[in-house]
Amino acid sequence: MLKRVISLVLVLCILSMTVAFSADVQEKVNDDPCKKILKELFTVEGSKLEAYFSEGFLKKIPIKQVIASIQWYKHNLGNIIEVTKEDKKYIMEFERGNFTCEIALDEDKKIIGLFFSSWTLKEDTLERIISEFESFKCDFSICIKKNKKDLLVGVNHKEKLAVGSAFKLYVLKALYETIESGKVNWDDIIQLDNENKSLPSGMIHEWSEKTPVTIKTLSNLMISISDNTATDHLIGYLGKRKVEKYMDKENCPLLKTNEAFKLKYSKDAKILEQYLKANLYGKRKILKDLNDKITLSNLEIKNTPTHIKDIEWFFSTESLCDVIYDLKDSDELKINPGLVSKDKWADFAYKGGSEPGVLNYTQLIQKQKDGDIYAISVTLNNTNKNINNQKATELFLRLIELINKNKLVVKNK
Repeated sequence: MLKRVISLVLVLCILSMTVAFSADVQEKVNDDPCKKILKELFTVEGSKLEAYFSEGFLKKIPIKQVIASIQWYKHNLGNIIEVTKEDKKYIMEFERGNFTCEIALDEDKKIIGLFFSSWTLKEDTLERIISEFESFKCDFSICIKKNKKDLLVGVNHKEKLAVGSAFKLYVLKALYETIESGKVNWDDIIQLDNENKSLPSGMIHEWSEKTPVTIKTLSNLMISISDNTATDHLIGYLGKRKVEKYMDKENCPLLKTNEAFKLKYSKDAKILEQYLKANLYGKRKILKDLNDKITLSNLEIKNTPTHIKDIEWFFSTESLCDVIYDLKDSDELKINPGLVSKDKWADFAYKGGSEPGVLNYTQLIQKQKDGDIYAISVTLNNTNKNINNQKATELFLRLIELINKNKLVVKNK
């Protein structure tokens, strides 16, 4: 919720530059020069790397960052062996693993665009990945289920941890079942109001009050870009009690995102203290009066873990696997593919969540049409420091790769 993640795959882009790989650019990229340059990036001395990049690229990505990124890949994968082209991407093969790359050159054969994906290990194992999750030294949970009924991997999978914006899956489920009951229609129109406006992630918090929007627009934005204002309007439209029916008691009363912001970051610490001490009835009353007492423009937002044990949304990874499976046919979950490539999987669905000290990825994948459907959910909570999102994302993708290569060995804890 508290950290905008429009494209989570970009977490892994150690080197990235927004480049449109249009047809005219691709025509300038001759296969052999690109392969040669990519291999040299991982073999020449760091002091010589600057000569490979255009001036415009280095204005946006400093050469020190380029060098550090290349060294990071070499440290994890060893020496480079070969570069091969597959469609418009390049496969970078190293001693211990590989990754894919996209590159664009200008007329002088200088790099103007470069994208490195996450890497995978040639001899990766589930045990190795779990061990690396344990090295975070924080609360974590992993669940992988096949076709909802088969638990393949369960590590603390029943423990309810803070999951950030992943809670929006349950709002979506409540919405779908209300739609199916005939009480609400996708094309119903509501007007935006200041009471339900929140902070980013998202974009419609900047739209004018009374702007008319459909329910479908709000649900698309809630899931695809994790729009907090869209979420709060949907919760307000459905009613908190309706959505709470899909949640455990730990999430009652259900917090809107703007309420979570106000409780966590208000300059008036007494309101939070009163809220935490209150019973359920008292909490509901405090939330009802919150808009009159605290404004979003008068908060002290922190970039470190803040009350993630009590002002959040709490779910197990097993529950998240089940709910994303139940929603597997919803088109909202297919707008943003999450951490997978659309062209690599027959079907997919995704929702994640993050704030300082909290990270969740929940992904559904299907390799072949009519084949097995896998749901993977990972949550990490650290009350003391921010989570290394880059490392966590890498490990999550390695779990997906085990499934992709049929190398997932069942392990339950």
